[in-house]
Amino acid sequence: MRFHDLEHTLSVVRTAVGIAEALKLEPRDIALLEVAALFHDTGYALAYEGHEEKSAELAEMFLLKHGVAKRDIARVRSLILATRMGHAPRSLLQQVLRDADSSKA
Repeated sequence: MRFHDLEHTLSVVRTAVGIAEALKLEPRDIALLEVAALFHDTGYALAYEGHEEKSAELAEMFLLKHGVAKRDIARVRSLILATRMGHAPRSLLQQVLRDADSSKA
């Protein structure tokens, strides 16, 4: 997916963090959001359909390797999976990532 390149990823990260900071979210939430944004399209390296699940798996493997708590890993996974087409975000952080992913900033 040519559009889902490094610049797209970095744009999503910048936008998500910017929105989160404007909302005055907690630093821990911003950090988890940033990780989710960095990983949200990595699954395209493995699959087109279902790439979000692959992205979540890649993020989980990375975070486990670095000793991140399972609760935080679950939150990152849920953020990544919220970027699926047709998925209705269930939390503010999920909405922030979806908005950042669909923005053209």
